Amino acid sequence: MDETLTSARKARRESIKGLFRFTIADSFDKELVEDIVAAAPKVQVLTIEILEGTTFDLSLLCDLKELLMLKIMEGPFLQQVTLEGIQEFDLLKGLEINVNPEKSIEELDLTPLAGHPELFSVTIACPTKSLKGLDALKTIPKLGSIGLYSLDIPELDLSALSGCKGLTSIYLGDVDPETPTGPYRIILPRNIPLKVLEMSECYSNDTVLEIDFSFMQDIIAMYSLKLTDCNLTSFDLKVLSPLARIGRIDLSENKISHLDITPILEKPTFTEQALGEPAFVLDSDVIIQIDKKMENELPRILKQPDKVIDDHDGEFAIEYEFGHQWLQKLLDSHTVEWI
Repeated sequence: MDETLTSARKARRESIKGLFRFTIADSFDKELVEDIVAAAPKVQVLTIEILEGTTFDLSLLCDLKELLMLKIMEGPFLQQVTLEGIQEFDLLKGLEINVNPEKSIEELDLTPLAGHPELFSVTIACPTKSLKGLDALKTIPKLGSIGLYSLDIPELDLSALSGCKGLTSIYLGDVDPETPTGPYRIILPRNIPLKVLEMSECYSNDTVLEIDFSFMQDIIAMYSLKLTDCNLTSFDLKVLSPLARIGRIDLSENKISHLDITPILEKPTFTEQALGEPAFVLDSDVIIQIDKKMENELPRILKQPDKVIDDHDGEFAIEYEFGHQWLQKLLDSHTVEWI
């Protein structure tokens, strides 16, 4: 060991020596990187909690050639996040930038990610006024999941990802600005094999979401649609009409008072035996509405046997059994209004 090192650096190196997976909390600087490279050059899963420093420069970590997952957290004083050099990590499968600077970063550029050979998951949880290079994600051949949280942009337009052949999961949260000046538009990509769309929380209680659900016309089935704590006062279930089935729906923690479920009465969801939890989650005080014309059809729908769909392309290793248990659960637990 280098005798010129301080006792603190010696201790830091000793604490991570030979590890393949660890979390380290400190200033992000050249000394920290030197210590990681010297003590754990074969680290595969690395989480860095940045306690001090105004810049995160990914290229400083380029000697960690065996990284599979990199997570950056904290960063109270960060002013810049630079992803140049990510191509040096040709084994990297997951990148998560989950930082919380005191002030929004002016711009976060995703362009360096273009064409990365192995990246599957990209998560950006960072207050930034501009998210540049979203179209670069489309060129990542194995990209399957993106997560965007805590942004500070006037709208979220993901149409640049249209046609991304492997993108099956999109996760969103707190993407709206602190002080909304109008409806917050979310434009989702078309012609992708989307199975999971989950959005949770709005930064402002005054935010009104406008979500483009036209992507539903491009798919046959979904695994999960979750819109929780999103200030929704209503939700038109007609947007799910193109689907043959949907694994689960969660519209809880919103401001919905009435929900017309007529458009999806015939749609099967996961059974509780398959999922291990209710397949349709809704606040208990929501009044369920059903078209009077369907009153005589309900017994027929409810009697349909549960069915395993072997070719359902889902996310978990479960038996994909579908049925209408969700409907009986809602009828039993909610007030029903015939309309």
